[in-house]
Amino acid sequence: MSLSNLKIAIVHWLVNDVGGINSWTENFVRGCRALGCQVSTFYSTHQNRLNCSPTEKVNRGRYHLLPAYHLPYTDKEVAKSVQVLNRYDLVVFAHPSPHPVKATEDLKWSRGWQKLYTDVTTAKVSVFHDRHWDRTNTWMAEVSACPDYVHAAQHHFVGSVRKFAELSNVPWGWSTFPLVVPKVLPLSQAKVRQFTWATQWLAIKNHRFLVPRLLELRVPVKTYGGGQVYHKLVPEMVKTYREDWHAGKPAVYNKASPHAYYGHVEYARLLKEMAESWFSMDLSIQGMTNMTHWEPMTVGTISVMERRVAEDKYCEIPKTCCKVFDLDTVVEDLNEISATPIKELQLIQQNAFDLVQRSECSSIAKKILCQAGMV
Repeated sequence: MSLSNLKIAIVHWLVNDVGGINSWTENFVRGCRALGCQVSTFYSTHQNRLNCSPTEKVNRGRYHLLPAYHLPYTDKEVAKSVQVLNRYDLVVFAHPSPHPVKATEDLKWSRGWQKLYTDVTTAKVSVFHDRHWDRTNTWMAEVSACPDYVHAAQHHFVGSVRKFAELSNVPWGWSTFPLVVPKVLPLSQAKVRQFTWATQWLAIKNHRFLVPRLLELRVPVKTYGGGQVYHKLVPEMVKTYREDWHAGKPAVYNKASPHAYYGHVEYARLLKEMAESWFSMDLSIQGMTNMTHWEPMTVGTISVMERRVAEDKYCEIPKTCCKVFDLDTVVEDLNEISATPIKELQLIQQNAFDLVQRSECSSIAKKILCQAGMV
C-alpha cells in the first residue's frame, strides 16, 4: 500500500497527565502528513460532548487538548463511532486505553471503549508510553488480540510491550521519539546561561530536591508544567521564586529571586523559550529518557539529565550529547554545568543535533507505518 493518501485516524483518551504523549502525537501527525497521509485526530470519551476543536488547541489547565474531533463511546453513540473509524485505512491509538480508576472502573460505560478495538475492522495500532500497563491499564489484556501491531514509544518500554504482545502473539516494535528537527543547527549566540525546567509535577520528578535550594544556583531557572506536587511545594516556592503564574497572572513572591514559574504553557511557546536557554533539565531518576530530554536538542539546547538515566542500559542519548548530574549533589552539579566553557557547549550541541537527525518525525512515522504493515 502506498503511504500517499493513506487515511489514518489517531485516537486519544483523556488522561490527567499526558506528559510527552501530546508532543509524541503532534510530531507523529506531522510526520505522517509529510509522507502524504491524510490524518484526522479524535478524542474518545464516555461523554456525549467534549469541548474540543478540530482546528485549534483547547486549554485544559494542566495540558492542552490537541485539535481533534470528539468520538464518544457511550452506549448511544459507540456504534456511530465505530462506523467513523472504519472509514480509515489505519487507526492508531496514541495511548492504549483510558485509565481505570477506583471511582469509575466498575461503571457500565467503562468498557465501552473496548468496542473501538473489537468492532473496528480496519487495521489498528496501539502505542504504549508506560513501563507498567499491567498496573495502570490492566483492562488492556481484555483486548490483547485486537491490535494488528503494538508499538513502544521508546526503548525503555520494550519489555512492557513485549509482555502485552505475547498475550495474543501480536507483532510489536519500538522507535525513538518522533521529533521536528530543523535542517540547520540554530545559532547559539543569542542563548542565555539559564535552565528551563519543563516537566509534570509528580513525586517521581523530584522537584522537592531542588525547589528549596533554588537560590543557591548561580543562573536563573524558568520552570513550567503542573501537577499534584505543585500545591505541596508552594510554601517553598514562595521563598525561592520571584513570580508564579499558576493562576494565569503572576503572584510576586521573592523579588530578589531570578527564578520564575510559568505553569502550563502551549507547546510551541515552550520550545521557543527553551531555544533561548543553554540548558534544559529533568530531575527524574527512573531510568528512562522522555521528551524533555530529547526536544531541547532539536533547538540547540543542552539536555541535562540525572546519572541513573544517562547510564541506564536503554538510554539512547550518549554522554557526548548531554550533561549529567547526581541528584544527591544537584545544586553543586548544576552550578558546575552552568559554567561549562562555550566551546565545550558548542561541541555537545552539535553532537546532540547530529543525534536527533535520525529521529526526524517523517522518518519515525514511516518506520512505524512499515512495522504496522501499511507499506
